Amino acid sequence: MITHVRKVSENGKESLRVVGNYPKEVIHSKENSLLHATVLILVVRMPKQEGDECKFILCNKAPKVLKLPMDIETDQVFWDTAGGHCEDFPADTEFDDTMWLSTAKRELSEEVLVNGKPAVPSENFRPLCKIEYGPADMPDGGINHEISQVFVYEAEDGDVILQDDYKADGHGTVTRRFMTREFSLSQLLLEYGKSPQHFMDGIGRIIEYFISNFEKETVGMLNNQKENKDSANASLHNIYYYCSKCKKNITDKIKIPQKCGDCPFISTQETYSHYDDLEGFDVYDNEIICKKNGMTIKNYRSEGSRRFDYGYEDRAMESKPINCPLQ
Repeated sequence: MITHVRKVSENGKESLRVVGNYPKEVIHSKENSLLHATVLILVVRMPKQEGDECKFILCNKAPKVLKLPMDIETDQVFWDTAGGHCEDFPADTEFDDTMWLSTAKRELSEEVLVNGKPAVPSENFRPLCKIEYGPADMPDGGINHEISQVFVYEAEDGDVILQDDYKADGHGTVTRRFMTREFSLSQLLLEYGKSPQHFMDGIGRIIEYFISNFEKETVGMLNNQKENKDSANASLHNIYYYCSKCKKNITDKIKIPQKCGDCPFISTQETYSHYDDLEGFDVYDNEIICKKNGMTIKNYRSEGSRRFDYGYEDRAMESKPINCPLQ
């Protein structure tokens, strides 16, 4: 049974209290969705040396979403992380940190395998943040309203497997090991910005949290050293990142200062300006941003043509460089 909670406020402090425990169909009822508690477990590999990026280990849960039996594969992709519902806690009690932690330890041992063995929490397992979600339409037509405690598990060297139980159509309950992939933070943000439909709501909520708490705060939290610093919100749909690993400058023909080259927060924002009737080109205003230092490195204007399916031509028209503080 899934634990239904409610928010209470006493002396200006907000907390959660257990109301009771109910079946999933009641918790996710379309007519009366109930706030419930869940945990999300973000499996990461921390950088081993300066200049490396943290890696996030996600799994493709398409077989679970599609309720496929063990021997059926699919080309569809739905990236997600480990996690599950908080269950069977006594009613009319405060929902405290020990309840989050006990659920997280259970889900970690059931869903995360390291070198073929269940993952064991130690100093490499810690809370990151709390995220509330909903109400939002779910694929089954219900409404989901939950508050999740996100935990970070630092995986040691070796093979990491994410698995889960689910009911496969006509085959009962199966335990399936999912295909996994490691994402750097910049890769994760970029791919989510391009194709959010390929990410399940659990990891999607974590990514959205990263976006709204972008820059040093995110990196600090992952290292358990959160900094009290305001962060600029970022919309990823028009932001493209420099790849420090393959050294490809995806801002195309505009050079980024060399010392910014390994910074995952270098980005360019392209905004449509107007159509040039005389030249027959669309004109765009572009801005190269160093989010690490909260400033613009360069402004420039570009023009291009998408007419007659001849492709896209990009050529700089105006450029106003600004010195980067890292230089």
